[in-house]
Amino acid sequence: MLHYRLNDNGRVIGIYIYYFENPLLGFFPEQICDLECLEDLFLPNNEISIIPYSIGNLKSLKYINLAYNKIEEIPDSMSNFNKLESFDVMDNNLKFIPRQIKDIIKLTQLRLKGRSFFLKFQKEYDKALKIFEKSLEIKPDSSLTWYFFAEVFFKKKQYNKSIDACEKCLELDPTLIEAKILLRTVRQAFFYFHLKIKIL
Repeated sequence: MLHYRLNDNGRVIGIYIYYFENPLLGFFPEQICDLECLEDLFLPNNEISIIPYSIGNLKSLKYINLAYNKIEEIPDSMSNFNKLESFDVMDNNLKFIPRQIKDIIKLTQLRLKGRSFFLKFQKEYDKALKIFEKSLEIKPDSSLTWYFFAEVFFKKKQYNKSIDACEKCLELDPTLIEAKILLRTVRQAFFYFHLKIKIL
């Protein structure tokens, strides 16, 4: 899926490129680094291996999600992101991360390790759901687990359950932009699904 978000002046402030099953990007598009007003950069589940040094030009970034790629190094040019609040590079091949990253003043969410069982069991949704249920028994207030629930329910086309899980996730963590995007996507799918039924 490909989404853009514009500000009132028509400038791009959000880029969202992802697909839940097959990667869309094999590299990081360097043109993105020219978008100085960019606040949200959402490129998970692709095959990006290198982040260009010029990403340091994006001083307005608040949310970065590069999870589930093949990234090995985080360029130290990212250490100057004073507005950055959330940085997710979970499940990559990281070998180097600048120490200064953790000192970014506004950074409240940093994800470096871990794995989405949804992606691990892409075709075994019921098994994934059982794993998430056990996770909630241990930590019922885990917004990330509720997000994974929403992903699986969406893939199973159980849209009502996916919406409920998204809303629970956002209740626990209102800043999780992935959940906001997924919620919007599920609601659209739910609308078109019922529209199709009415036409039939």
